[in-house]
Amino acid sequence: MHEYCVREVATSDSNSVEQTLDFTHAKSMIESIKFNTLNYSPEILERVCEEMFFRFQLDLGLNIRRSSITVFISDVRRKMFDNPYHNWFHVVDVTQTVFYFARKSGMLNCMTTKERLALFLAAVCHDLEHPGVSNQFFVSHAAKHSNGKSTVCLEQHHR
Repeated sequence: MHEYCVREVATSDSNSVEQTLDFTHAKSMIESIKFNTLNYSPEILERVCEEMFFRFQLDLGLNIRRSSITVFISDVRRKMFDNPYHNWFHVVDVTQTVFYFARKSGMLNCMTTKERLALFLAAVCHDLEHPGVSNQFFVSHAAKHSNGKSTVCLEQHHR
């Protein structure tokens, strides 16, 4: 784990200082390909997603309050299942990677605010409530989730 990671400490004041250091480091790494979600706590990663929202410049032209973004990001985190891959760490990893390449390639400069919002939402919500199993698993073990169809079972969730 990274040296700035949140550690269990005796007092809440010390924990607050540790998390501030952790978030400060995370903010400095958002635009780096070396950003690693596993170096940070889930709580810090919520703040990282909020920071990316503003670095996508989504506050410009859209009348979205910061508190609404905080609630939205927190809700997405709560809706992610605790499975080995399709989890909150994966969500933030994908979102940061999308942000990194969109920024580095200059693509963000060519996009409208609504297009940047769509890109951000697609990254943050791409695996929302993913159960962590494949379509093949659903076809062979959980047909009840496929609404009677034998293909693309996981995609039925998006309807």
